[in-house]
Amino acid sequence: MKKTLCILLSIAMLLGLMAGCGSTTPASSAPADTAPAASAEEPAPAEEPAEEPAPAEEPAEEPAETPESAEEPVEAPEAVDSSTLYPIFDEPTTLSICWMFHNFLSMFNVTQQAIGDIPTFARWQEATNVKLDFVLYGEETYSSNIQLLWASGDYCDFFCNGEQNYTGGGDAAVNDEVLLDLVPYLADYAPDYKALLDAHPDFRSDLTSSDGYITSFSEWTEYSDGGVAMRKDWLDQVGLDTPATMDDVWAVAEAWKNDLGIRNPVMWNADLSSFFGWNAFGVSAPGRNDVPWQIDEDGKTVVCSMKLPGYKECLQWMHDAFQAGLVTDDFMNVMNIAFDEYIYSNQTGMVSTNSQLLAGGGAERSGQPSYDLRAIRDPMKVAGEENTLAKATGGVGASAIAVSAQTKYPEECVSFMNWLYTPDGILVSCFGEEGDSFYYDENGTPKYTEKILDDPNIPSFVMVFLNTALVGTPYVNTTERKMATFTTEAEMECMDIWAEGRTGTNILLGKNTAEETSQYSQIGSDIGTAAAEQSLRFVTGDRPLDEYDSFIADLERMGLDDLREIRQAAYDRYLESN
Repeated sequence: MKKTLCILLSIAMLLGLMAGCGSTTPASSAPADTAPAASAEEPAPAEEPAEEPAPAEEPAEEPAETPESAEEPVEAPEAVDSSTLYPIFDEPTTLSICWMFHNFLSMFNVTQQAIGDIPTFARWQEATNVKLDFVLYGEETYSSNIQLLWASGDYCDFFCNGEQNYTGGGDAAVNDEVLLDLVPYLADYAPDYKALLDAHPDFRSDLTSSDGYITSFSEWTEYSDGGVAMRKDWLDQVGLDTPATMDDVWAVAEAWKNDLGIRNPVMWNADLSSFFGWNAFGVSAPGRNDVPWQIDEDGKTVVCSMKLPGYKECLQWMHDAFQAGLVTDDFMNVMNIAFDEYIYSNQTGMVSTNSQLLAGGGAERSGQPSYDLRAIRDPMKVAGEENTLAKATGGVGASAIAVSAQTKYPEECVSFMNWLYTPDGILVSCFGEEGDSFYYDENGTPKYTEKILDDPNIPSFVMVFLNTALVGTPYVNTTERKMATFTTEAEMECMDIWAEGRTGTNILLGKNTAEETSQYSQIGSDIGTAAAEQSLRFVTGDRPLDEYDSFIADLERMGLDDLREIRQAAYDRYLESN
């Protein structure tokens, strides 16, 4: 496949998006006949390549900071008949939607004018007799512009990613009559979406505010696509088995460095959460703007991971590996460099990633014909130990749309969004149009056509977005959809391997109230900054780990225990409601 700089940049950006794009806040909408005109700013030029997605054990950057808990595979949502809801209107009716236009689209000649031709949008509008009036803003200005819309009272009917952009979150948005609480409407006007929520209690919990509101139609991801990948060809060259423990990881890294001359056997960057070893020591990875939290073994108590012995153990492992030259020697300077640059230049052989890095082309890009990057099960302290801080399944995805509390058509708007969760909506969102972007194989399984898989200039996963549901569209992101883009054995096996041993039983759940969130922000900002800075110093050796207890005491004086009480309140409410 032809690789251009444009494509490389887009892949790096899209990997970050797919790992988790944040939701934005909703606003009330004006009546359809007074909807804002479809003016929009041109998206800004593409940014520098983003880092590889965080390990699967870390919650997605967006949409929610609260980690998801694992859930056992459950039966598919019970079939419902929502056909009587459609079409929604007897005559074509315009509804306005405030939409974030992602920068990467311009790299592939997707203009704002072409957005309505995306197959999901076309079928969606046709089935419901709705015409969408898009109010488009670029990524950099989206949040500020919808804030201006809300302040002016110039509401659309829908807002992409509304809740995350509204100060105080879902509770405040509903109480301020900016976003619609969907709960009273689900049974009658969104039965397919309700069935999905009922089938996946953790999905419902993650979307439910502390006051019991649900403001978003959210993407649901069936699978967990992320974990550790390593160069199996190098492993074979040094005659070692796949590492099952952190001691094994050390042995492999040491052999690669000494026998093969690999510069950075294990990869992480200045965001220490990008290291895959935290869960092995029984702790959550550090947050980017927050200290890490988890549930204690009693299943009831919230604890700060940094106060558990495993956190210091992990920092010690990282420090020792850094001193031994087994990890990224310049990790402090590679925050914005994609890990694939190190993988393909043969500088590292073990990294947290997702399935995109397991696609074909590695031998050509690395210049090593034996190149073989493979997924491995999460290494633990003890071989075969369960990972209680990572999920085997997916959960809340990147995209969400909220209905305005001021819309003239609340019931109709809810039914319009529900269509995405109907069988027809799921099919077109995942695969597009039969005969164009997909076909059915002999087993009746949808498969992508050559148009999607063999474009010489655009990666297949980008072609999927352009021919199914554009980034930002909430939908049911099925395992079939993901696997339909896989072409290599490494891709085909990765999700099963990464799911092994993951239970997620110690992941923190529950949402804080608007007041609690405000209190947490006031106390937690300085604590999060201090925790991140000092953790880096422990790893590099600028501060000795003998001072770790003193470091924790400093955080406690800053209010760490007060933060724990706030997190505990949210978890207590979660336990009461489940």
